[in-house]
Amino acid sequence: MSEENFKNTSWTNGETTITIDTILDYLKDTAVYYIDVSSISHMCIHIGKEDAETKERSENADLSYPIIIATQDDSYVMILDGHHRLLKCINNNIPTIKAKILNLNEYPDVLAVECLVGEKISKEIQRRYEDELAKQIGNLSDDEFESNCEKLSKHFVQKQEQKQALIEMMQQDEKDGLYNIPNSKEAFNQKYKDYLEPRFYGLEIGDPDVIYYLDQEFEKEIKQNPTFQYSQIKLKFGRTVIYCNKGLDAVGEWEEKIDEILLIHKQ
Repeated sequence: MSEENFKNTSWTNGETTITIDTILDYLKDTAVYYIDVSSISHMCIHIGKEDAETKERSENADLSYPIIIATQDDSYVMILDGHHRLLKCINNNIPTIKAKILNLNEYPDVLAVECLVGEKISKEIQRRYEDELAKQIGNLSDDEFESNCEKLSKHFVQKQEQKQALIEMMQQDEKDGLYNIPNSKEAFNQKYKDYLEPRFYGLEIGDPDVIYYLDQEFEKEIKQNPTFQYSQIKLKFGRTVIYCNKGLDAVGEWEEKIDEILLIHKQ
């Protein structure tokens, strides 16, 4: 993408627009993470493309620049910038990629968030959106309110209908287990609280790739062993230690894999 095209990147819902520059400015002082490519590869819009231009742009992509990925309710929801860099990692079997995280639950402009995620908007963001709308209505003078009454009423009804549809969709997604990948150790321990032994703190390693790896392993383990329990997952003298009621050999594989992930991130 040329610098001009990149600078023109934006999202809109017809009423509000947010630009990539705005997001970059918001994220300029935030941390850079290493994300497991396999955890977000399905979001790459260029997967399966065989044209020469896409291949050339992906192979020439500079992986020193972090991609930007949005999260909502502790789950990855969309890639805002970096699809060619991600494709390069996928095609060359590069396991991790640098990323900056835009947490939509914390982003201050709720109207801009709606532009980004559309129907994937969360209940918390809906509440903030409605508070913002109510504030805008409350700031109108009597004359302004009268002149805009019909428009505002239609807008409110439309939002109420959207809200109900989104609630139903999210309830179904929750039943289906969609968008339920934790991206913090707190979210991980909350997800698996029913399998965490009482009075223990659970996972203490906050690396996003470690969290993703353990999430996949825990889901498989629980399906095979419903009585599975864990108590601590931590670093001890620079090595991963996992305390759980799983066989020592299998636990050793988990520990070795986590050590590998952490070693890659140190390089």
